[in-house]
Amino acid sequence: MSYLNIIKKYGKHLKTALLLALALSAHNFPEGLAIGTGFIKGINFGLKIAIVIAFHDIPEGAAVAAPLLQSSLKGGRY
Repeated sequence: MSYLNIIKKYGKHLKTALLLALALSAHNFPEGLAIGTGFIKGINFGLKIAIVIAFHDIPEGAAVAAPLLQSSLKGGRY
């Protein structure tokens, strides 16, 4: 299925969601490095960093989910 056919079928919101997901994937890589580095220092410090980053990621998940919910994509498959 070509890119234009996907946009016609599922709308511009799918494109926005895919771009957000790509950007957040690149954004989450250094977060993983921070968590790993925190655990090198100590388990308590690593857990604190992991919890803070988990709370930080909640709005990011909503940012990806919102355009997907607005598109006509159902069930995560196209």
